[in-house]
Amino acid sequence: MHARERAMGNPVDGASRIYRLRRVRDHLFGDEAGLFAEPAWDILLDLYVAGARGAPISRTSACVAASVPNTTGLRYLELLETKGLIETRDDAHDRRQRLVTISERARNAMEAVFLRMREFS
Repeated sequence: MHARERAMGNPVDGASRIYRLRRVRDHLFGDEAGLFAEPAWDILLDLYVAGARGAPISRTSACVAASVPNTTGLRYLELLETKGLIETRDDAHDRRQRLVTISERARNAMEAVFLRMREFS
């Protein structure tokens, strides 16, 4: 564990817990869960955790992580890429697929968010 992670707790565990809590909330609210949707944030949480594990994910998986229809997820991926928060590249093993990773800028911003969140716990 890096010194920065020790100082702020493990941000990957924090991101993973936040993501899981959001899925539990969605389950418990059922049909009304869409009222709380934040697809861009869910995508970034998933990519943050995947990035820490060194595992880029497919655009399809990123859409699933957002818990929204594929077309909505793809719109958010395009927006996140335009804003420089994610990066995409061709999959070397499957040219039909694009892989998605979180950008350095987004990763740094998320770590700052997690650090600030600790002030409230």
